[in-house]
Amino acid sequence: MIFNRPAPAAFPGICTELDELVASGIPAVQSRCENLQKDGRVCDERAHIYFQLAENTGIQEALRNYKQSRSESDFSDPAVNRCNIVFAPRLSDPNLQRLDPQTPFVSVMLLTEFPEFVRAINEIARENQQRTTNGIFVGAANSSSTGLSPIVEQLFSGFDGQLLESRSAATLQLQDLVANAYARAINSLRDKLREKYRNRATWVTLASEFLPHFCESPNRWLELLGLGHIFDNRAFSQTHWALLFRYSCNATSVVARPTVLDAGDYEWHYPTPESLPPELGGRTMVLGTARTQGHLPMTEFIHSWRAVQPEDLIAVYSFAVDQSGQDLMDCRQQQDSWVNAWSASI
Repeated sequence: MIFNRPAPAAFPGICTELDELVASGIPAVQSRCENLQKDGRVCDERAHIYFQLAENTGIQEALRNYKQSRSESDFSDPAVNRCNIVFAPRLSDPNLQRLDPQTPFVSVMLLTEFPEFVRAINEIARENQQRTTNGIFVGAANSSSTGLSPIVEQLFSGFDGQLLESRSAATLQLQDLVANAYARAINSLRDKLREKYRNRATWVTLASEFLPHFCESPNRWLELLGLGHIFDNRAFSQTHWALLFRYSCNATSVVARPTVLDAGDYEWHYPTPESLPPELGGRTMVLGTARTQGHLPMTEFIHSWRAVQPEDLIAVYSFAVDQSGQDLMDCRQQQDSWVNAWSASI
């Protein structure tokens, strides 16, 4: 079985390779391949494209290639991913408008994951320092262990952990700085890399589920969003920065329920049943202490690439990583129990 149905006769080797990889005993490999077996949310059109890739490169490489090369195309063509699209205002089909346009989303940017942004914000801050006389931008230009220059570190520190609800001059300046740095970072990428980044879906959750946890540390955010494992041991003693964005569904062009093909080779993804309405979204895999304390998974959607607007930024937050090692297969077993109970209740 693959995508919760038999493989087409035209691709006879797919299921054999998949069964061998599931039996490999390597947790990350087993997780990815089990997701391929059970994720029935993948429609026939996308499945066929994946099968063609897998025949040429193998199952795991095809997951990476699909995520990097197909995501934006799948967003723009509703016929390819119709069963998962929940919002597409520029398309006339009312069956694709399943989500309220005013639904507020939240996304988290970890600066560790976007070095081009760090370089851009350092550059713009230094340029602003040369022009400003109000004392907001001060300090040396040498980067700290976070990669941010002291100019930016000092600015961020003035807002650390606050919800940016005021419209003060300093708040607006911070929001403009982040939006401009994001635009410069994207524009600084070479053509192929820029295309690759634009093809990458943005993963979001619902603001109504996330914001009650705002006063907790980003470590808790990462646990609830299923990202608590992403830092290696070298990062534990370092300070990191997270940027929090909030915007409505109608600020995007296409929103969809994610599948294993959108997660790619990310083994900490876990499929939800295809029988559930797509507007319920997927569900994050809760990790760390949030998992042991019984916190529930959050809703997750993906949307096509969009530029960051100044008003999107609602928080900057510094934190030190305190995650212990995650046992992938234990997490999957608990997620399986939760998903089965949740789907049975709907």
